[in-house]
Amino acid sequence: MSRPFESLHTTVEDADLLSRMGAGDETALGALYDRYSGMLYAFALRMFQDGQAAEEAVQNTFLAAWRNAASFDARRGKASTWLVAILKNQVRDQMRRSKRKEAFLDDLERDLAAESGPVDHLDALLLAGEVRDAVRRLPPEQRVIIELTYFFGLSHRETATLLRIPLGTVKSRLRLAIERMGDMFDRGRRSR
Repeated sequence: MSRPFESLHTTVEDADLLSRMGAGDETALGALYDRYSGMLYAFALRMFQDGQAAEEAVQNTFLAAWRNAASFDARRGKASTWLVAILKNQVRDQMRRSKRKEAFLDDLERDLAAESGPVDHLDALLLAGEVRDAVRRLPPEQRVIIELTYFFGLSHRETATLLRIPLGTVKSRLRLAIERMGDMFDRGRRSR
């Protein structure tokens, strides 16, 4: 006897899964994820050469697919093609954000170096490296808030609108991220 979840994974057409997702069926999302996440991950890994970045792109792809499933039109193409197009946009956006973040931190390093002597310059470089490391180690839902508000200069409200989450959630995640980064810096100083 087959279980309903198994049959959803093997017998339901992609377009039907997307239709169910558009109606809020999380099981359909799981089935679509099981079908295509491996292929999408392999593609993203080739683009990034970084497993963590590839995983993030795949997660963001399925999040976007979940949010936009109702707009999928099987007459215009296959679900797999649609998912790959979403992934390509996610990869492009992540690469763009990463370059902007690196440029921001590089500018910060240069600005701090220009205002100070050699010892201060070394301290600034070390601090910028610690900031980079601390941001990388944040959970993704906190890291994105830090990046949008500090690196890209968005307001809390703009960040909430972009991420489609409540303003209070943005503020609490930002507070948690700052606290976590502070703890990382404190532990780093104590270990020296």
